[in-house]
Formats: sequence, structure tokens, C-alpha cells
Amino acid sequence: MATSAESAERVEAMLLEALYLKGAFPAKDHYLSLFASANEEMDDTASQEKAMSAVNQSILRVFPLSLWQEQRLNNYSYLAEKLGRIKGLKILSPAKKDECPFSCVILVDSRKKMIKSSRCISLGQ
Repeated sequence: MATSAESAERVEAMLLEALYLKGAFPAKDHYLSLFASANEEMDDTASQEKAMSAVNQSILRVFPLSLWQEQRLNNYSYLAEKLGRIKGLKILSPAKKDECPFSCVILVDSRKKMIKSSRCISLGQ
């Protein structure tokens, strides 16, 4: 499990990197050494069971996960319905209706046929 100090070190490295990339922090070696140190800590504990750091747990509590899941499912359903009209496409669906995929996987019989058929379909509203 990453300690708060390890998490803080990684966050500091990320912030310094962002400043460096904007030209506001001159010491590239400094933030790279912080990343290296944080990575060594992770390597040292690689065989131990991992848990989220306190920082990540705090961030996760404020994310609207259920809203994101609902929107992903709506997006998938909309896209699958529209693409399902194209001859020669097979949409791979989740095993259960309430499962929320991160992507819409499509199998194509023939790329040429799919492109020709898709020109007739509007994905717009």
C-alpha cells in the first residue's frame, strides 16, 4: 500500500513536471528523481497486496461514478443501435443488459461492404 508520503512524492513529481513542461520550472532532473524514487517504492512492495492511497480514496469519493456509468451505458446503447443497422457488422454486447461496457466492439465481415453500407447511416439525431 502506498503511504501518504509516497503518494505526496508522486503528486509533487507530477506537478513539477507540469510546471517544467510549461517552462516554469527549470530542474527536470529533480522531478525525474522524484518519479524514480516513487517507482522504487512501488517495486519494493510489488509482492505485497496493494490498496489505494488515501489521496486516491479521497479523489474517488467525489467522482460521480454512477452518473458516468449511466452515461456510458446510454452512449453504448445509442451507438450499438445505430451501428446495428449497418449490414455486415456484428456488435458484441455485454453478457448482461445492466453491464456497462467501456467500448463498443464491432466485428466486420468485409471492410469494403461496411464502408459502403455505413455511408447510408446517420449517427446524428
